[in-house]
Amino acid sequence: MKEIQYAIVEDQSIFRYGLRLALSNEAHLVEMWEASSGNQALSLLEEGKIPQVILLDIKMDDGDGIEFLKAIRQKGYDVKVIMLTMYDDQGFIIHLLELGANGYLLKDSDADEIALAINKVVLEGVYFSEKMQSALLNKVTGASIVRKEYRPEIKLNEREAEVLDYICQEFSTAEIADKVSLSTRRVEGIRLDLLAKVGAKNTAGLVLYAVKAGLYRG
Repeated sequence: MKEIQYAIVEDQSIFRYGLRLALSNEAHLVEMWEASSGNQALSLLEEGKIPQVILLDIKMDDGDGIEFLKAIRQKGYDVKVIMLTMYDDQGFIIHLLELGANGYLLKDSDADEIALAINKVVLEGVYFSEKMQSALLNKVTGASIVRKEYRPEIKLNEREAEVLDYICQEFSTAEIADKVSLSTRRVEGIRLDLLAKVGAKNTAGLVLYAVKAGLYRG
């Protein structure tokens, strides 16, 4: 499997050690760096040390991991972010996705799930645990948290709707291409068209749009 470089942003050294140990059996997962604060992590990114994935603690002594997430999205860094927390509130999961998180893990997740999440966000752009899927399909995705640019009145053509449905089911681009008898390049083009049409920034945004517009119910 192709090498994936990841970084850990977490203020507790014992937890950083635990994450590193948990992933040590995955030869293709290579740690690029660790940081104990959002400011330290931003400095490393500014030096050009940009991993493919960041495992980010939501709460740190020097500030909120959410602010760090906002900062790296505002600066346009091309990195996937998986949020780490002890809490599993569904509304909060939706909020993190809308801010640009690519995944969400509880801190007591086992090594297999952590590795799976990293692989998924690199290959597919997002990782949906059972908790995240439940949150997306739950009534908490009601009007009170619908972003203005998610316009349910937008009309998708049959092919776009078909591809969107497969995206919601977490099929990869190659798998979708096989199912709809198109090239992977064409499927990726449809995905980009969908992003532009519905005003989403990433795959998670497409799924949120589909759920809110009643196009996907699981």
